[in-house]
Amino acid sequence: MYATHVIRRDFFRRLRIQGNCDLQQYAVCNQRITLWPTSPAWPPRMAYSDDMAKGKCNKGRGPKITMKIIPASCPLNMSYEERNLRLKRVLSPHLSIYKVQLTSAMSILLRISGAVLTVGIWTFGLTGLLGERDIDDWAKMIEGLEIGQTLFNVLKFLIVLPFVYHFVAGSRHLIWHLNVLLSKPEIYASGYVAIAVILAVAAALAMLTVEREVEEVEEEVEEEQPNWFIRVIRKIKNAIVGDKPKEKKTEIDVSDEKKQKKYAESSKKKQEKILVDLPDDDKKPK
Repeated sequence: MYATHVIRRDFFRRLRIQGNCDLQQYAVCNQRITLWPTSPAWPPRMAYSDDMAKGKCNKGRGPKITMKIIPASCPLNMSYEERNLRLKRVLSPHLSIYKVQLTSAMSILLRISGAVLTVGIWTFGLTGLLGERDIDDWAKMIEGLEIGQTLFNVLKFLIVLPFVYHFVAGSRHLIWHLNVLLSKPEIYASGYVAIAVILAVAAALAMLTVEREVEEVEEEVEEEQPNWFIRVIRKIKNAIVGDKPKEKKTEIDVSDEKKQKKYAESSKKKQEKILVDLPDDDKKPK
């Protein structure tokens, strides 16, 4: 026999149960279950399955409610993300749901510029350490590409921009450590000022040109001995790459007009000096 309680209709409405209910939550075989309905009628009337079959229960207490025992439904073994996707919930955190602000954008760009500078400086340094070309060779190679001046200035602007941005934005963060400019209006004002300074300084550095004055010295000057750090670096480079002696340049570049004039004057002076040292008989043309 299955012992159950005859429960009022308003209690089932509170549980949001309609029609055939899962009675395993409320009834156990040959055991009495205590439920606490909100109905003022207490205690609830006890009925057995025989009485329910004969229609004796719920007599005079409203419409008849038929209950039966059904197996409980097992919950699906789903992960947290799968349940959220099934319920069409947005995954969190998600950057696309946040509004782009000046403070967050400058903070992210500060870290990106630091990463770009780190990779660029290490690449440039290792290329100079392990490679066979020096900075003059790279400069000549870039000049040989025959890039227009406007495009060349744009490339210089893009190269110098991460350094300028990291320097100015990092200085702004260091100023905050002095416990100043920490209110919201001051933070936004300092951000706009920093952006203006970054663009101005980067454009000025991109337009800057450095002209090297080439001086031709006929006498050989002994090379100064480098310090211990440079000697150690050169030894490491020679051990990795191999000691390859540089070939002395015997040919003289006379492509420039100024160089041609200076070369002609120096050769003329040398010829006059040789003629002065010769005896008078040798000076006469034969």
